[in-house]
Amino acid sequence: MRMAAKELTGRARLPSVMERAMALAAKGDCLQFSDVLARLERDDAVTLKLWAGAQETDRINKACREGADKRYRAYGIKTGRTRVKR
Repeated sequence: MRMAAKELTGRARLPSVMERAMALAAKGDCLQFSDVLARLERDDAVTLKLWAGAQETDRINKACREGADKRYRAYGIKTGRTRVKR
């Protein structure tokens, strides 16, 4: 008999939730991490809020900024942000 695959829970779900969050952030609809949380499904938002560290939060915030800048540039709007190389 073949057993059914167990559904991932807890921190094990974080990589798949991060993929969905990054895709949402890259669209340019969200401006920061809290906006992404509000647009995710409830289970995904809870997983992200509980298990995402500062690095993941920063990655999502950066993707939100870049997505918004891309969207604004498509309409010819300049944001006035300067890029600083690190």
